[in-house]
Amino acid sequence: MALLIKICLGFVIPIMFACSLVVARDIADGSNDQPGKCNQKPDQPQDNLNPIQPNITNPDQLDNPNPDKPQDNPNAIQPSIANLDQPDVPNPDQPQDNPNPIQPNITNPDQPDKPNPDQPQVNPNITIPDQPDNPNPDQPDNPNPGQPQDNPNPDQPDNPNPGQPQDNPNPDQPPNQGQPQDNPNPDQPPDNPNPDQPNNQNPDQPEDNKNPDQPGDNQKPGIDQPTDPNAAVADGGSDYTAPPLETGFLGEWVIDNPNAGVAAMQLQLMPNDKLVWYDTTSLGPSGIKMQPEGNCPINPDAKNQPDCYAHAIAYDWRTSAVRTLTLQGDAWCSSGNLWPNGNLAATGGTATGDKAIRMIPNNDDPKSDFETRLNVLADVRWYASNVVLADGSAVVLGGRGSFSYEIVPPSLDFKPRRFDMPFLKETTTPDLGPGRPVENNLYPFQFLLPDGNIFLYANNRAICYEPQTGNVVREYPELAGGSRNYPPSGQAALLPLKLTADNKVINTEVVICGGNSPDAYKVVDARHVTEKQFMPALRDCHRIQPLNQDATWTDEEQMPSGRVMGDLLDLPNADLLMLNGAQSGTSGWEDATDANLTPLLYSPTKPMGNRFKPLNPTTIARMYHSCSALLPDTRILVAGSNMHQFYTFDTQFPTELRVEKFSPPYLDPALDPNRPIIDAKGSDLVLQYGKPFKIAATLQSNETMVLGEIMVTMVYPPFTTHGFSQNQRLLIPALTSIENNVINAVAPAGGTVAPPGYYMLFVNRLGVPGPSIWVHIE
Repeated sequence: MALLIKICLGFVIPIMFACSLVVARDIADGSNDQPGKCNQKPDQPQDNLNPIQPNITNPDQLDNPNPDKPQDNPNAIQPSIANLDQPDVPNPDQPQDNPNPIQPNITNPDQPDKPNPDQPQVNPNITIPDQPDNPNPDQPDNPNPGQPQDNPNPDQPDNPNPGQPQDNPNPDQPPNQGQPQDNPNPDQPPDNPNPDQPNNQNPDQPEDNKNPDQPGDNQKPGIDQPTDPNAAVADGGSDYTAPPLETGFLGEWVIDNPNAGVAAMQLQLMPNDKLVWYDTTSLGPSGIKMQPEGNCPINPDAKNQPDCYAHAIAYDWRTSAVRTLTLQGDAWCSSGNLWPNGNLAATGGTATGDKAIRMIPNNDDPKSDFETRLNVLADVRWYASNVVLADGSAVVLGGRGSFSYEIVPPSLDFKPRRFDMPFLKETTTPDLGPGRPVENNLYPFQFLLPDGNIFLYANNRAICYEPQTGNVVREYPELAGGSRNYPPSGQAALLPLKLTADNKVINTEVVICGGNSPDAYKVVDARHVTEKQFMPALRDCHRIQPLNQDATWTDEEQMPSGRVMGDLLDLPNADLLMLNGAQSGTSGWEDATDANLTPLLYSPTKPMGNRFKPLNPTTIARMYHSCSALLPDTRILVAGSNMHQFYTFDTQFPTELRVEKFSPPYLDPALDPNRPIIDAKGSDLVLQYGKPFKIAATLQSNETMVLGEIMVTMVYPPFTTHGFSQNQRLLIPALTSIENNVINAVAPAGGTVAPPGYYMLFVNRLGVPGPSIWVHIE
C-alpha cells in the first residue's frame, strides 16, 4: 500500500504544479480582463481579436486565410504616388519652397523667429512634474567624477555642449530638463546613507519604487518600463511614459481670411493640403461669384435659372487663396468621406441632391471640380452620417425619414447595397404634426470598431451592428439625461487608439458630451411655437468602452459650460479640442443663443475632474452651420456659421465669412526646442499593414530623442458638419527603437483599425507636436 501511495503522489504532485503555473500565467497575462468583440457575451469564451482582419460577417470564419498578408481589395482605389520625396530643410526657421503640394512645408509662418534654434528658450510658464530629490544634497548623484553629473541648477543646460546630444540613462526623465536623477546606474540600486530611512526624505516628492508590482516614479500601472532609453517594452512596442510639458499659454486666435465668400456648412481637409467646403445651392446668393466672371451654370434648385454665385470653394490653408467650385445637386446638410486615393465623395443633400454623390479629385489641377451623379443612392440621405470600412467603401446611414443604410464603394459607378436599420426609427422622437418634425436622432454618431463592427449612437441609445449584414449584435445601456443628436446636437469622438506591435486587443472608447433636453427643439423652433424658449445646453460628458463585455456608460463629468452644436477634434498630441457652438437652444434657423466662445482642451488620460481646461476665447460666434479642422501644421482652422435662411449680416449672429486659425497651447513658442521636425525625404510615406516603417526626425534643440518621450500619432482627416467629425480617428502606433534620428515604428495591423487612405503623421516630444507629413496606408 505504501508503494502505491508513493506512485500516486509521484504523478499527482507534478500535475498540480503544472496546473498552478498555467493559472499564474493566465493571471499575469490578464487574459480574463481583455475586451472582446462588441457581440461577445460574458458567458462565452472570447474569440481572438485580430484587427488585421477586415469585417467578418460570420465570426466563426475568417475572410483572409493568411493573417500575415493583407487582403486584396477589389474596390479600393490605390493612389498613384509619383513623387513623394521632399527636399531637405537646412534651416527649420526659414520657409522652404514646396515643389510637391501633397507634402506640407514644415514651417509655421505664425511663429516668431528664434535667434538660435540650438539653444532652448527659458519660459517661466512651463512646468515639469516634480521629480524625486537627491537624499543627500551634499553629495552628487554621480559617484564617478569623470562622468558628467545631473545638473542641480535648472537655469543652466545639463549639456555643456548644446551641439552634441546628451545620453539619458533614464527614459522616465526628459534629458536636459534640470531635474536630478536619483540613480545614475539603472543596474544598481542607489546608495542610501541611512538604511533605516527611505531614500526620499520629502513626503511631497514621489519615493523610489522598491516594489516592482507597484508603479514607481512617472510609471503607469500595468506598463513595463524600459531600463534602456531606446529599449522596447515587453509587448513589442514602446510606451509613452514621460509626462507632457505644461504651459501657461492658453492659445491664440488670428484672422486668416476676412472674406472667403462661402459659409462652411460642410468641410473636408484634402491630402493635397487644400480644404473643400460648401453650402447649399437653394437659398440664394453667397458672398462670392463664380470664377471666371460670367461662369453662371444653370441651377436646378433655383428654378433652372443661371446662378453666377459660388456655393463651394477650395481653400489653400497656406496662402488663404480661394478657388470657386461648381456644386450640382443641392448638398444642403449632406455627408461625406474620403476614398483611399484621397478623393472626396460628398453624399446626399436635399431636393435634386438628396440621392446624389459628388466627387472631387485629390490633385492640384486648377481646373479640377466636382463630378456629380444624381439619383444613384438607394435612399434619400439628408442629415446622414458616413463611416469608412476596412476595404475603403463607406456606410452611408440614416437621413430624414430614411431608416436604412447603404454601402457605397469608392466609385461613381456602382450598384447600391441597401440594408434596413429599424433602430433609427425606434430612436426617432415623434413629430408634433405634419411639417413639424422633432427627430432628435439625425446625423447619428457612428464609429468603426477594431473588430470590424460599427458602434452607432442615436438620440440617447447605442448599438453595435455588422455592416455587411445589418444584424444588430449588441445593445448598450441607455444614456440618460438628454438627446445628443440633431437638432439638440452634442459632440462625440472615438478616443485615441493606442496600438501595440504584436496586434493585441485594442482598448476602444467613445466619449459623448453636451446636447440638450429631448424637448429643447419643441420649445424653440418657429414651426412649433410663436415665442422661442432657449433651454440651457447640457454640460455632461460620458464615456463607454464598446468592446468590453460589461460595457456601460461612465459617471458623468461636467464641462465648465454647456455646449450644443460644438465640434470635438483630435489634436496631434492625443488631447481633444472642443470649440464652436452655443450654450442655449438647438441646431436650426434662429434656434440658439448665448454663443460659446471659449474652447476647451480635453485630456482623456487625466483623472476625472482634471480633464477640461478652458482656453483663450474667440471674438467670433460660431453657431449653426459652422465647422473646424485640424491642419498639418497643428493649428485649427475655423470657418462658417449661418443661422439664417439666407446670407444675413445685420443681426446678432450674422452669416460668418471670416476664417480663423487657432493655435493650441502646444504652440507656445517657448516649447519650440521640443518640437520635432520630420524629414519626409528620409521617412516612409507608404505604409503596409502590420509592417515596420521609419520616420526621420530631429528636435529643434538638437537633443537626442528617446522612446519614453516620443509619441507618433496618425490622424485620419474627418468630414465635419453639424458638430460631428465623421471618420475622425487618431492612432498611436507602437515604436520599437530610435537610432540616429530615425524612429522605427509598426504600422496599424489592418483596415478595421486604420481604414485605407491618407493620414497626417505627427511626431510629439513631451506632448509637443511638430508639423505633419502625409502618409498612405494600404
